[in-house]
Amino acid sequence: QRILEETQLCCTHPEVIQLLTDRLRRQIESDLAAETQDSPSPDVYYLAQNDWGNCCECPSCRALTEREESDAAPVIHLCNKVVEKLDLEFPDKSFMTISYRFTAKPPKQLRAHPKLIVQVCPIECCFAHPFSTCDFSENVRFRHYMEGWQRTASRLWVWDYATHLRNPLVPPPGLPPLSENLRWFLRHGVTGYFYQDVGKRQFNELRGWLISRLLWRPDDDPERLSN
Repeated sequence: QRILEETQLCCTHPEVIQLLTDRLRRQIESDLAAETQDSPSPDVYYLAQNDWGNCCECPSCRALTEREESDAAPVIHLCNKVVEKLDLEFPDKSFMTISYRFTAKPPKQLRAHPKLIVQVCPIECCFAHPFSTCDFSENVRFRHYMEGWQRTASRLWVWDYATHLRNPLVPPPGLPPLSENLRWFLRHGVTGYFYQDVGKRQFNELRGWLISRLLWRPDDDPERLSN
């Protein structure tokens, strides 16, 4: 069934892969032509799914999903094909996709291209307790998935959350879990980190300052820093 709105691209069709490759190539070339010493072109280019469901269910995509036991497999396949071509032309550029919602589970055998960064997004998790110890089902699942992504990708980044997106009025998570999570991510080979907060709420200025300090020195004590 073809869905016009809020659906994903087919990730295995050769023409889709070529179209994305050509468009991204033109974007990189345009950025390089416009760069100056004070405004360089990006080092990393984003290549990821849309922020909704409805992944492609064509026979080719479904076969790959079933073989790899993961809906992330077609996305990694597409990204690998695009990066393989563009890395030859732009060896100093990297590319990034996301492990998010329906692509949270890593593929069983498929590996990401060395120039492809996978950014994991633990949006379903509990953030009130450390990822490493929380027994909430989504946190247990996320720990398992992180082990798989370590095998799948040589470069791991994180999109972390400072809020309860399902209920933004709930007080934000405490700082001790945040600092423990940063150390846990480091132990799992994470080298890039983005922290999302929403609105102006509890101690936002203090939280922003502490997060910045902890990103430089993850072993610092957030309680000591905030006193």
